[in-house]
Amino acid sequence: MKAHQRDAALRALENDNECTILLASLGVCAVGLNLTAANQIILSDTWWAPAIEDQAVDRVHRLGQTKETRVFRLIMDDSIEENTIRIQQEKRKLMKLAFSEKVGKRDKVQTGRLADIQRLLRGDGDNGAAAAAASN
Repeated sequence: MKAHQRDAALRALENDNECTILLASLGVCAVGLNLTAANQIILSDTWWAPAIEDQAVDRVHRLGQTKETRVFRLIMDDSIEENTIRIQQEKRKLMKLAFSEKVGKRDKVQTGRLADIQRLLRGDGDNGAAAAAASN
């Protein structure tokens, strides 16, 4: 879709009461759109990287949103999507380990050290999960 067509579609979603659906790919929705005129998201294409889906959802659920927002995910039983969801869960766990560490007896979470994050992103030496787990 050309830029002027996309802008017209976004204006219609925002201003035309008869326009109730905007069909868009995750690739498009993960980049710089303000979709606060919408309030329901249906994810039908699972990606390896959960951040792509998170960014797409954030286009609807962001500052300026005045409506309750709901997210639905369509996943077929016994499909590759189920395996992709498991991989996403593992990636989320790894990122939580990389960006936080447990401190003291109260299990408070505090921001991880910058050096650990840089090592994880560069892939230096041993893997980042082992480095993050060792710091706990």
